[in-house]
Amino acid sequence: MTSPLVSRRGVLRLAALAGLLVLAGALPWITWGPLATRLVALPLLLVGALMAATCARLHTIRITHSPRAAESPACATCTCATAGVCQAEPAGTGAPPDSMDG
Repeated sequence: MTSPLVSRRGVLRLAALAGLLVLAGALPWITWGPLATRLVALPLLLVGALMAATCARLHTIRITHSPRAAESPACATCTCATAGVCQAEPAGTGAPPDSMDG
């Protein structure tokens, strides 16, 4: 099981990608390239800035894992008496032993 905190390596990779996007978006503006080039680079600059802001806040975000649905078809109609233990309801009369009434 992974840690509930965001991994440091993932944050560093995201920060590197954000830095590259900011650099790619800012270069046409810094070098006073043609207007069409600067306008094409504008989304790169904005996405990179948003990613950088997200990277700065990632240390405060916790990842929560929602519990999965029943993993086997036998647990689809179960009554859970205790946490983590799935006890299947008995099948109806005349049903094969491995089947569940639904």
